[in-house]
Amino acid sequence: MICSRAQDRAAINGAVTDPAAALVAGATVELTSTSTGLHRTVLTSEKGLYEITTLPVGSYTVRFATTGFRPVTVDHIDLQYGETRTIDAELKVGETTESIQVTATAETLNRTNAEVGGVIESPQIKEIPVSGRNWAV
Repeated sequence: MICSRAQDRAAINGAVTDPAAALVAGATVELTSTSTGLHRTVLTSEKGLYEITTLPVGSYTVRFATTGFRPVTVDHIDLQYGETRTIDAELKVGETTESIQVTATAETLNRTNAEVGGVIESPQIKEIPVSGRNWAV
């Protein structure tokens, strides 16, 4: 079976804003896998946007921080095969020693594209009619 890299990987992207809804450039976005310890760090662009691609599927924690704002942490981000999740963060003004912990349990909206996807399990594949196979048996 041939598997393209997009199918066995996932991605995360989003925007970082301040309390006035202005985009924050140069904010640090730290992504950590809760099961493997994989760690990636990126900075938001001039437009306050970030993107981390080619991630193995699994559960992640993302921490957003920059000088003059309280860090924000989002836990329990479960990435599936071929999925791109959009996680936005609003940083609150405060001391950098303060921290906010957010637990994400609600399903987030995929704003990247209009694709609907899922994983097909082995029993489903065995039930698919194939040319030359009698589907009525």
